[in-house]
Amino acid sequence: MRSWHWATSSAWRGAGRRARSTWTSRTQARGGNVAVALPANLQVNAHDALTSLEHGFLPALGGSKGMASLSVSEREPELRVDFLTVSRRAREILAHELGVALSPLKFLDYLIERPGQAVLLDRADACLVNLPDPARYGLHKLIVAHERGARHPKHGKDIPQALALIDWHLQRAPHALVDAWADLAGHGIGWVKRARASLAQTPVEQRDVVPRFEHLVGLPK
Repeated sequence: MRSWHWATSSAWRGAGRRARSTWTSRTQARGGNVAVALPANLQVNAHDALTSLEHGFLPALGGSKGMASLSVSEREPELRVDFLTVSRRAREILAHELGVALSPLKFLDYLIERPGQAVLLDRADACLVNLPDPARYGLHKLIVAHERGARHPKHGKDIPQALALIDWHLQRAPHALVDAWADLAGHGIGWVKRARASLAQTPVEQRDVVPRFEHLVGLPK
């Protein structure tokens, strides 16, 4: 059994590294994501770990029993760390061994089913991390964009980022995209409808990607 945590800071860049790509200004995330898989028996103080980064991370108020599921940087308010788990319960789960609460996120199980690994570098060291499969990451963003709705502040970047990853796979690794879509479609028609609803909102400059993707995975017009 594993606990999964989703830290919003650089997984979008990590997906780009795994896909050996760089993103345009429209698709570049101000805050990306890193999915880190941790053994269920791991014991570590997450707050101390974040403090050691010397970036002014503070736990958000309002957590369950004094445990927060979100930490925000004082220096860069857009830089945040969310501790998430798959959505099997409506309420937060207390992870005493980490000193945080885990917030359930819908569709996270699909994203983390087949993770890969990448190296994140800083000036002093390197860290091996588990990252979501880039093809799944792109398709997951389509579903999440629909769930968030157009009024959500992240909606405007979710779909362009999803299309950027889909376009990369269409050109370089279509088989991975086909496999990721087959798994998504296997979760039911509701998942497919969410993804297609987001595809219908593709920005003008990326619309050429949609028919190529639909043809590849066999979606009807």
